[in-house]
Amino acid sequence: MKKHLAKIVLCTIAVALVIVLLNLPKHSEQQQAKAETTSIEAKIAKATELVEHGQNPMEGIMLFREILKEDPENIEVHYRLGLFSLQSGQMDKAVFRFEKVVGMNNPTYPDALFYLGQAYQAMGEKTKALDAYTKYKSITTDTVIVKGVDRIINELSNKN
Repeated sequence: MKKHLAKIVLCTIAVALVIVLLNLPKHSEQQQAKAETTSIEAKIAKATELVEHGQNPMEGIMLFREILKEDPENIEVHYRLGLFSLQSGQMDKAVFRFEKVVGMNNPTYPDALFYLGQAYQAMGEKTKALDAYTKYKSITTDTVIVKGVDRIINELSNKN
């Protein structure tokens, strides 16, 4: 009877060990994915800091480009590069980035439409700017923002 009980205990331990071992790779994959996400987030934060406050903003831009090589659809990087392009007067690059962000249909970045409108407006693309502002207004619920966008639309519409 003791031998039988010992065999059952050993079998139970063996099964439990197999189950644990089979689940280890899954946990490792999840941990690796989490580590990669954290790593990318850390790179984005570092690149942003370099561009906004560093003595060599191009180092930050190069880091952003490196991230895009690893993750070409990283919406955060496209959005930030669009903002930096807008700030530096590179409207063609800003349009490219913001169109990319808008095309990803991510509700986390509705302001990309507003900035796209600004870039088009700065380029003299009145129709495209009005379209971007109108779309932005349709997804914005803040009445103060809507009124501000209405003013921009009205001013732009009344320009020759």
